[in-house]
Amino acid sequence: EDRYADWAMDIRREITADFCRLLIKLADAYADLERYPQAIEAGEAALAKDPLLESVYRRLMTFHYCNGEKAQALKVYRDCIKLFEELFGESPTPATRQLEQIIRSDEPIECPPAHDQLDYRS
Repeated sequence: EDRYADWAMDIRREITADFCRLLIKLADAYADLERYPQAIEAGEAALAKDPLLESVYRRLMTFHYCNGEKAQALKVYRDCIKLFEELFGESPTPATRQLEQIIRSDEPIECPPAHDQLDYRS
């Protein structure tokens, strides 16, 4: 009856986390098939549910770059920086900053990306 009871909030958080993990796996599956527009869509859906998933920003940067959309990949990075600096007063992790430098300098990256490069944790 009470949507905001502690037990309901805990279950809601668990369901949201599971849903985000599934969206990330779906994005990776699409990327494996080099279906980057669908991978991007799934990644954006995960961020809509939890905008603090930094690994999803890296995925989106990679998917856009592999899809020939360098400018969009860099926009995703700027969005990540803006959010993390506003909320935490910090920059993204070194892994995210390094990916931005690779993209900015037009270095080749593995397309589709290896899953061990894009962990599910952060």
